[in-house]
Amino acid sequence: LFFSSFRLNVFAKDVKSLFEPLGYCREDFDVVFLASLDSFGSLRGEIAHTSARRTRKMLDQKTEVTTINQLLLGFTDFEKVIRSKKGI
Repeated sequence: LFFSSFRLNVFAKDVKSLFEPLGYCREDFDVVFLASLDSFGSLRGEIAHTSARRTRKMLDQKTEVTTINQLLLGFTDFEKVIRSKKGI
């Protein structure tokens, strides 16, 4: 499973709308991961849509790298849930 978001944000509602019709229930989704996904998507959208020519809000590189690494771990954990349900 590979999630990619070059110009689009992926929010919890998107993950749920993609996987709930396939038989996954809300308990399959880690709430902390989904909240982090929403928070990251909102921040990214805020910066992307309010910074026409230059960034108005300075980001801390260390914090952003930590957040992205946590999200990647969340995607890995989510992939494990999907694989375990599919018997892969």
